[in-house]
Amino acid sequence: MKGFWEKELERALDLLKQGKGSSHRLARLYTELGNKDAAFAWLDKCVAERNSLLIFLRTDPVFDRLRGDPRFQVLLQRIGLG
Repeated sequence: MKGFWEKELERALDLLKQGKGSSHRLARLYTELGNKDAAFAWLDKCVAERNSLLIFLRTDPVFDRLRGDPRFQVLLQRIGLG
């Protein structure tokens, strides 16, 4: 699956260069790839953009990998879900 997620990340980054990318999609892809630092950086960008998909952050299973990280609870508090 790692190869699949890497290819999806490549596509998402290409879309971003074209002005069509989604910070939420990039956060999900970096989470899938296990890159927590990049995932949190993109989630911070989602917060700055007031991305509406953040309302699912507590329940989206993709982000289960981040839940044990203290930054996740801080992020939830920042967006009013903590």
